[in-house]
Amino acid sequence: MIEFIRMSKGKFNTYFKEAIRKYAEEKVKAGNWSKENAFELAKQTIKKLLPEGINTKTHHLYSIYDKESDKKIGIIWFKINENSSSNQQMFLYDILINEKYRGKGFGTQTIKKLEEKAKELKCNKISLHVFAHNNPAISLYKKMGYKITNLMMSKEI
Repeated sequence: MIEFIRMSKGKFNTYFKEAIRKYAEEKVKAGNWSKENAFELAKQTIKKLLPEGINTKTHHLYSIYDKESDKKIGIIWFKINENSSSNQQMFLYDILINEKYRGKGFGTQTIKKLEEKAKELKCNKISLHVFAHNNPAISLYKKMGYKITNLMMSKEI
């Protein structure tokens, strides 16, 4: 069983640096950005999304804990997009299960917990972006009932 615990400022600062590095790497791997300016572009993007850091309105950042072992197993970051009082949607920005906990069902448990949280927050839809090269994440989301809504393709010439 897992639980979400609001991320502390200290953990957020560590996460923020890691998120920039990871996002830059993913954008380079996907062929979207060059390696030379990826770090700066990632930093700008994430700073724009979280202008007030952990206190950015409508953004929720949590550490994910395994209740049985009382160990931190990852992080999750999502935002609530309010379209109208009856049509709130959640956007999942990041989910990271630490490497040593992968393949043990924690991803599935985390998505289930996220869906419970969405219901709690009166959201009727969860959307997310996943890089096409991230096959484990794509498999997890498909297994959990998520559908592909957009597909972007490109070819190097």
